[in-house]
Amino acid sequence: IIIAVKTWQKNLEESIGKCLELDYPEFEIIVLPDADIGAVLPLAKILSAKDYKNQAINEYKILISQNGNNVNYHIGLADIYKLDVGADMLKHENLINEYERILELQPANLGASNSLVRAYMRIGLKDKAKNLSREIIKRHPFSPTGYLAYGDSLKEINDFENAAKFYKKALFLAPREISIIIRIADYYIAANRYKE
Repeated sequence: IIIAVKTWQKNLEESIGKCLELDYPEFEIIVLPDADIGAVLPLAKILSAKDYKNQAINEYKILISQNGNNVNYHIGLADIYKLDVGADMLKHENLINEYERILELQPANLGASNSLVRAYMRIGLKDKAKNLSREIIKRHPFSPTGYLAYGDSLKEINDFENAAKFYKKALFLAPREISIIIRIADYYIAANRYKE
């Protein structure tokens, strides 16, 4: 099946959606000369949502090979890697590489910074996680994200007293944010377990 991609994203999504509904195992995408290369971007997201992760990864890699400085392509690829990282160290390395590339292109990208902190912590790179958390706080002093990330990195090394200070700062900045309240509750559970 060959899909001729026009500039209209809706048409692209409908065409790919139909192919996936009919369970065609393979199809190609041809970008016509008058097409906007950015219109191809939704393809990988659609494939990923339909559990065609390998195809989605390949499509993003093609886009990156054509324009490696487009941060959206790296964000999309990182999103796919994040879906099924599990305990696979190679997938963690791929994910970390993409987040690091995103931050090379957009050093102030808060979402990528936060996700990279979490990825570092998952594979035991606690110093890197802590340093990047500090960097987030410097770049975004009025966002709770950096304070939460730094608190998490301190909690990981059982420095509960200092972790509490950063969690409280995050809560001060966003007192109604339920995810922060849940994070603080998790902190108290972990701190109590550590004391026992």
